[in-house]
Amino acid sequence: MIERVRENRIMKKVLEFIGSDKFIFFATFLTVLANAFSLEFVAWSVAFLVGAVSILFSKDLRAILPIAMLSGFSISRANNTKGVLSVLDKGDYFLLEDPKGYITIAVFGGILLILLLVRIFALGDFKKMKSKKYTFKYALLSLAVALLIAGLTKRFFDFKNITSALIMILSTSACYFLLLGTIDFKDLPFSYFAKFFFSFAFVSAFSVIVVYLKHFDEISKVVDGVLQIQRGAIGTGWGGQNTISVVFLMSVPFGFYLALTEKRGYIYSILIILTYIITCLNLSRTLILFGGIFLLIGFIILLIKSKKRLQHLIVVLAFLATVSIIGIVFFDKLKGLFGLLIERGFIYSDRLKLMQYGIEAFKESPILGVGYIYCDPAVHFKGAFGKYHNIFVDILASSGIIGLILLILHFALVIKNGFRKKGSFITTILAVGALVLVSCFDRFFFIPPIMLFYSVFLLIMEGYKEKNEE
Repeated sequence: MIERVRENRIMKKVLEFIGSDKFIFFATFLTVLANAFSLEFVAWSVAFLVGAVSILFSKDLRAILPIAMLSGFSISRANNTKGVLSVLDKGDYFLLEDPKGYITIAVFGGILLILLLVRIFALGDFKKMKSKKYTFKYALLSLAVALLIAGLTKRFFDFKNITSALIMILSTSACYFLLLGTIDFKDLPFSYFAKFFFSFAFVSAFSVIVVYLKHFDEISKVVDGVLQIQRGAIGTGWGGQNTISVVFLMSVPFGFYLALTEKRGYIYSILIILTYIITCLNLSRTLILFGGIFLLIGFIILLIKSKKRLQHLIVVLAFLATVSIIGIVFFDKLKGLFGLLIERGFIYSDRLKLMQYGIEAFKESPILGVGYIYCDPAVHFKGAFGKYHNIFVDILASSGIIGLILLILHFALVIKNGFRKKGSFITTILAVGALVLVSCFDRFFFIPPIMLFYSVFLLIMEGYKEKNEE
């Protein structure tokens, strides 16, 4: 019966669409609309319908990736107050504080989970998943144990500890183990995944534009007679300004891959520059600094390796000329608007202090750490993984020396297997490298949505490894 439905003329076109590059652009466009016009319920409904059709009738589950971006962004955005982190209008509740939001997500998610379980066992996907040789399974196991140590530590144990650990473990392994057994990599070009990941840069940039257009009065204020943007006020579906930054940095290597390999690659060069400039309006020092470095490296590679280097060179020169002219003409205005960022500078002395607090926490329980939930008067808040703004210090404080050894083992195994790849795999390695590098200065790696992306990175490295070895 399933085969009969698949061969139906209309259903055939639907399945071709949700499995194509065009669906990635559709999901990206709908995500932007959902953000701009508060269409969360519409986004979830579309995601649910695509998920149900994909699970029941598609030969693989690749369509889950774009709809995960769509629904995940909408859920996260709904938990930010109108996209502005520092402002709470009591008359405008978070969507998920409304019981209808919880009920909708629970019903949609529950139905898809049941359908997915039926597919896994009824269509033989479980056998496929079981028969796979998972290169990164030991890397994921070492990371899972490190996370569990922090979740189970007795020093500051509570239910939230173990819940945080389990959510992060699930996020890190879900796509890897689930989709590897269902996606056919033989006929799927790497450009499909590149376009999927680069679409995150689009969403990041447009979400910042939406905040500026809709909430400028709330993210800015007059200081000593000068209008200034308030750092920390901007929030989107990815979270605060620094989380937006890591999403962008993870997307950039895929953008350069497309600029190098696509027929009209110069268009991606233009898009990379535009999305970088727009996303920098979130005033993240991490993005401005590391993003600039990544763009420099990427364009150097393009000018060396691309067959159409003249086009890329023209794009870069036009960008530098435009920025220079704007900077000269509007210097005073820009200096005033972004004065707080200029005053703060790019020295991470505040981060170094937080890292020192993490070392002090580690000293209190050096073997197994103090767990996720830990309160230090100097830090001023309780929080989960990431409070010390350094991936290694975070896990050292939360999981102790054993957790740190397991984390280092995880990265060693990923790098060992990752660097065996050729060509497109360097793109994925650079994206993961960006995640780890930036996580040495900010709080990203152990945030569930980011870990979900990381799971997809491992998925495509694994999948294309199999393709190359056949």
